[in-house]
Amino acid sequence: MHHSCLAPALALALLPAALTLVGPADAAAATPTRRQAAPPAADPLAVRWNAALLDAIKEAKPSPPVVSRMLAVAHTCMYDAWSAFDRRATGVHFNLRGEQRRPPDQRSEPAKTLAVSHAAHRCALDLLPKGRSGFDSLLAEFDPAPQATESWQSDARQLGQAAAEAVLAARADDGANDKGQIPCQPASTVKAYCDYTGYAPVNAGNTPIDRVDPNRWQPLPNGAAAQVPLAPHWGRVRPFSFDSADAFLREFPIPAARLPKLHGSADYRAQVETALRESRRIGTERHGNRKAIVEFWADGPFSYLPPGHFGELAHFVVRRDRLSLDASVKLFFVLHNASFDAGIVIWHLKYVHDYVRPITAVRHVMRGRTVLAWGGPDTPWDDRPHPVTGQPWGYNRELPGEEWLPYNPTNNPNHPLTPAFPEYVSGHSGFSAASAQALKMVTGSSRFGYEATYDPFAAAWKPTLVEAPELIGVHRWRYPSFVSAANQAGWSRRYGGIHFEDGDVVARSLGKRIGHRTWEKARYYFEGGDANPRCRALQRCQTRDRIPDGTAAWTDLR
Repeated sequence: MHHSCLAPALALALLPAALTLVGPADAAAATPTRRQAAPPAADPLAVRWNAALLDAIKEAKPSPPVVSRMLAVAHTCMYDAWSAFDRRATGVHFNLRGEQRRPPDQRSEPAKTLAVSHAAHRCALDLLPKGRSGFDSLLAEFDPAPQATESWQSDARQLGQAAAEAVLAARADDGANDKGQIPCQPASTVKAYCDYTGYAPVNAGNTPIDRVDPNRWQPLPNGAAAQVPLAPHWGRVRPFSFDSADAFLREFPIPAARLPKLHGSADYRAQVETALRESRRIGTERHGNRKAIVEFWADGPFSYLPPGHFGELAHFVVRRDRLSLDASVKLFFVLHNASFDAGIVIWHLKYVHDYVRPITAVRHVMRGRTVLAWGGPDTPWDDRPHPVTGQPWGYNRELPGEEWLPYNPTNNPNHPLTPAFPEYVSGHSGFSAASAQALKMVTGSSRFGYEATYDPFAAAWKPTLVEAPELIGVHRWRYPSFVSAANQAGWSRRYGGIHFEDGDVVARSLGKRIGHRTWEKARYYFEGGDANPRCRALQRCQTRDRIPDGTAAWTDLR
């Protein structure tokens, strides 16, 4: 059994200034699968509660950064309650200096289980109240005799509740606006998590393509209205492992060569051409491997979004390594706080740069011209050779440039053509890279070994597919390393025409750094907080990342 939380955590080896990240070879491709079996009853309680949270998130369908906060807050509630049963750990908002630590004779596994479960239940109800039925049922499994009033049981329940209340109180003013505490600007009928910055897009949804500002994001039609920008305020949310998004980016500035390209430059034109090239590559794959990758990571019917994806993948890691209650509580605490902090930096950059999505850039630059690209949903395969390339037309067609489409689940009401927020940088890439780094440090190894099957014929997928499952096919992939899964997530957004290269590459680099910083901050709590002189000054245990990332590419098993 490998408890990486006990493994020596050793400082992040920064990527080169060019922020180059390895992508897949043309023949290599992989993807995690969705929703395996329900977690077995024998799973550690952290897995059971994580699965219950994911089920509630699936129904609530919050935005990606909100998902990351929900999971981080819930697992911080669990961790803080757990810390009172550890001989050394301190909590983030409860048991800060060990003042709630149980004496050795009161640290039994049943008491710990009861306390952590009550903390999870209290926080889950606050974060996702519509999931009450599932949360109540799960609590009943861990506390089957709620009327029992032996002193250890009453104390454990009260401790769990107190830990949860402390975390929720500390997070009430973190800038997320989860209860609509801050007045919405612009005014909104939905108060929870509403924007209070007054952000308004430069481009209107109905601005003609020849009149848009080609450097700025344009909301797209969403039924009879236009997309509503999601969470413009999120860059102001208080992170877990650093002071603010601005502070983090001052410490790790983005090289000028990787900042967004401006319209009129050769680099801007080149990224438009690259988006079209990726579209043609989608159209030349008879068996739809890239389509499957895009479909899977676009989330389909499961609505966990990238923070939830890696939360689910962590179930596999816990089972693989047979992690105990203690080790699994710490794993999810690190994982979800890494994703949470990544979301804050990513959303800060999105609205600072307010950068154009490929769909607007391609249509603006190529308006009035004919482009060769994927022909749109349910375009049939054509074996005839193209007169210029000599290759089969495949799923490609010649289209007016202003009608170009990205390959994205247009039937999914949550994803009308492209997401409802600016392009730079990629959420999928940043969330996933942060999660991969967190899992690597917690387990002490880059090894993943996860295999996944994507089956578009499954009933759950059909309502959200871009096109008929026969045009995509069943695909299987293997992830040798955590980073190979994160790389897959990043590339999926470029395959689908959702992001440019810079938006993907920068987010993956920042995500890795954030994942590592989260590990350093978590170790500060694991190892006694301010009682540990080595970590007191920085309030984190500064470490070196001596663990290789492992194989960067995934493997296509089809």
